[in-house]
Amino acid sequence: MSAPAPALFKPSPEDATAVAAHDAVIRRIEAVAERFASDGALEDAAACAQIASFVAWMNHPGRFAS
Repeated sequence: MSAPAPALFKPSPEDATAVAAHDAVIRRIEAVAERFASDGALEDAAACAQIASFVAWMNHPGRFAS
């Protein structure tokens, strides 16, 4: 049996920093969306969710669902 293939890509410390920053931005937008939802401003909450999804699409936050 052969040894496993080496990883094609090894993340750098800068990558981890960027992913953490992306996650922080998305968590902040989610918090605003939740506040809008609890206040009954459902259209504003939905707009925040849409913004968060776009930001996550363009800048991976290190998770696949929220």
